[in-house]
Amino acid sequence: MQTEEQVKALLDRPLDYPGLVQRRGARERFRIWRRPAFDPETVWAVISDDSGDWFVRRVVHTRHFRGGEIFHDTFGAEGSLSERVAVPLLRRLTAIPVVPLVERDAHLIVLDGACHGIEIRDSRYCFSVSWHCAAPPEWHPLRDWFAAAVGALESALPPSSAPLQVNHPWVE
Repeated sequence: MQTEEQVKALLDRPLDYPGLVQRRGARERFRIWRRPAFDPETVWAVISDDSGDWFVRRVVHTRHFRGGEIFHDTFGAEGSLSERVAVPLLRRLTAIPVVPLVERDAHLIVLDGACHGIEIRDSRYCFSVSWHCAAPPEWHPLRDWFAAAVGALESALPPSSAPLQVNHPWVE
C-alpha cells in the first residue's frame, strides 16, 4: 500500500517511477497534470535521453475508500514519442506569451472541479503554472495547448487501466 507522500513523490518525479525503464541521461522536458476532485489524477511527462530518443510517461493515481480508510494506487506507462511530435509540442509551449498575474473574481468559491498544470524544468530554470477549473482568459492559449498536448501524448501510450477523463469539457 502506498502512502499519500509516496504517491506525491511518484507524481512529481515520473522519471523515477518503479518498474519503468531507468534511461541513461534521461531528462524531463516538460510535465503536465490534471488533478480532478473525484476522478483519477494524471501526470504526463515528456522525456528525452542521451541517444536523442523521446518518450512520454503517464502516471495515474487512484483513490479507493474501504472501511473508512483511503487506499492509494498508482499506475505507470511509457511510450515512444516521435521527435516530430515532441519538439513541436515543446516549441509551441515555449512560444506562448504568459501573463503571470491575472485578475480573478475574489468572491468566487471553488468547491470541486479539476486543477490543471504545466511545468518546464531545465538545469537553469523552472516554470510552472496551474489553474483550477476554468483557465483565466489570459491563459486560454495555455489551456488550448494543454488539451492538444494530452491528445498527442495519449496517442503514444497504451490505454490506461484506470478510466481517465482527460477530455473533460471546459467550463467557461
